[in-house]
Amino acid sequence: MRPVSFAAWLGLATVVLFGITACPETIDPPVPLPPGVRIVPNNGDTSVVERGTRAEEGSANYLRVEWELLDISTYPIDEYRVFLAFDTNADDTPDSGFRYIGNVPPEQNYFIDQHRGIDSTFFYLVGAVDSRGRMSDTSVYFLPDSFATYVNAFKLGYKVGFLNIVDDQSGFDDSVTTKPTFQWCLGRGFPLPNRYVVKVFTPSFQLVYLAQVPHRNFDDPGACLNATLDHLTFHPESYSPNDTLTNDSLKALADVTVHYVNPIYTDGTRLKKGDYVWRVDAIYAPGYESKSRLSSFTVTRDGP
Repeated sequence: MRPVSFAAWLGLATVVLFGITACPETIDPPVPLPPGVRIVPNNGDTSVVERGTRAEEGSANYLRVEWELLDISTYPIDEYRVFLAFDTNADDTPDSGFRYIGNVPPEQNYFIDQHRGIDSTFFYLVGAVDSRGRMSDTSVYFLPDSFATYVNAFKLGYKVGFLNIVDDQSGFDDSVTTKPTFQWCLGRGFPLPNRYVVKVFTPSFQLVYLAQVPHRNFDDPGACLNATLDHLTFHPESYSPNDTLTNDSLKALADVTVHYVNPIYTDGTRLKKGDYVWRVDAIYAPGYESKSRLSSFTVTRDGP
């Protein structure tokens, strides 16, 4: 996203809704305001442990906003308050004014924002509130040197659908032998991501497999039929054209990048017997992504 201009920063101070900026009470001795709250950006789509502001998996358009106090040594706070602004002019600036959208208790450092629109930029900031009802001094959030620390932008992308498993031996099924091929399709007419990230988990969400692959720009009347599905075949080190059902139907992708494989759940290039779930993340740009629903499958035996 384009950097916000200095003029836009100065203008933000006039559009923030009344009540978001708290002022110190006149008390003796003075008690400082609660500390500022930094929204944590996404730590990367290929990280083993997901952290930061990000899309939530599933069919609904949910967004998870995470944060941390910049100074944790001050007195305890009573709650966090979350504020949202819209990019109404599509200029990558929060030009709608921030409005309050919810609060969470002090032991919770995240907020799930529900039912946000696809392909629109949203800006979030969070204030900490003490037992007197006084909030962080959010006026400093909009200074040129502070804006990127306190205000975080995010954009929900279109979700991948048509998730399917192709067995290396038995064809279409939700149960496979040892080396499944994962297939998916975004559909026609949507903005294309620059890459997909495929993650496989156990049912208790232990990460098993993490890999990424570039999108394929199909413009085909049969989009999302078998021959036009994006895909990759499970392999812990690289992708080999010989691992496909047929080089024609699977296009023999040669540039899958594998970032993580948990050896507890693998035997060489094979998945061990057990139940698994998987999803596909569509990565459009930093802070612009989606996560598909989770889909389950079963590996029915060990060995080749």
